[in-house]
Amino acid sequence: MNTRRLILFGGLAFAAFIVFMQVKNLGQQAPVVVEKVVEAPVEKVEYVDVLIAARDINIGTRVRESQLAWKKWPAEAVSGSLITRENAPNAMEDFAGRVVRAVIYDGEPISERKIVDTKGKGVLAGLLRPGMTAVAIQISVDSAAGGFIAPGDRVDIILTHEKPKSRVAGLNSSGTDIVSETIFKNVHVLAIDDTFANGEESENAFLEGSTATLELAPRDVEILKEAEAEGDITLILRGLSDARGRSARVRREAQEEHIISVYRQGHAQYVPLARN
Repeated sequence: MNTRRLILFGGLAFAAFIVFMQVKNLGQQAPVVVEKVVEAPVEKVEYVDVLIAARDINIGTRVRESQLAWKKWPAEAVSGSLITRENAPNAMEDFAGRVVRAVIYDGEPISERKIVDTKGKGVLAGLLRPGMTAVAIQISVDSAAGGFIAPGDRVDIILTHEKPKSRVAGLNSSGTDIVSETIFKNVHVLAIDDTFANGEESENAFLEGSTATLELAPRDVEILKEAEAEGDITLILRGLSDARGRSARVRREAQEEHIISVYRQGHAQYVPLARN
C-alpha cells in the first residue's frame, strides 16, 4: 500500500470520528438549570370597623339606626374624627336621634362635625351655627324661585321698593321709581314652612311653602326685617358650585342724592353734588 493511499484512509477515518462526535453531542440534552424562586413577604394590613352611612342622610333629619353600618377600614387611614367600633361599640344606638347638619352620602364615614346632639331640643336649634339665629319671612311661589328652593339651599335676598325720582338740575321731578337691590348673598335656608329636610325624608322635594326660615347673624335679622317692611323680598336660588362659605351682607347705597338749590333770576334750580 503506497503512502498516498494511507494518507487518504487516515483523512477519512479522522472525518468519520469528527462526524461521530458531533452526532453524539447533538443527542445529549443540555442540563436544565432550575432557579429557586424566592417569594416576597406579604405585608399584613390591619383593619378596624368604622361607622359609615348605609345610604344618603339628608340635612335636618334625625339619624336612624337603619341608616348606619360598620365597614372595614385600614387602621392606618383612620383619623381622629372617625367613629370606630373599638372606641364606641354602641355608636349606632348612641347616634340614633341626632340631627344631621350637613348631607352625609352613602358610604361616607360618620363624623361628629356633621351630626349634632340636640338633647331633647328642637331640630332647628341643632342646625344653627354658633352665633347665628333663625328668622322667618313670608314667601310665595313667585318670590321663591317657583317653589324650587328647598332646605339646605343657599339664596341671595333682593329688596324691591319705591324710590323718589332723581331730581335733575333745572327740573323738579315728582313721583317714584321702582328699584331692586341685593341686600344679602349666600344665605342658608334652614326650612320651608315646617320642613327641615329635602329628599326622601320630606313629602315633596319641591316645596311651595309660605314661610322660609333663614340663618342670619342677629344684626342682619334687623336689617332684613326693616327691608321686609320697606318693600317686597325675593329669594334668588344659587347654584351648588356657588353655595360656599358664609352669608354676606351687601352694602346698601344711600337712597337720596346730595342736591343743593341754586336760585337764578328768581327761579330755583336743583344741582346734584359730585360724590367723592
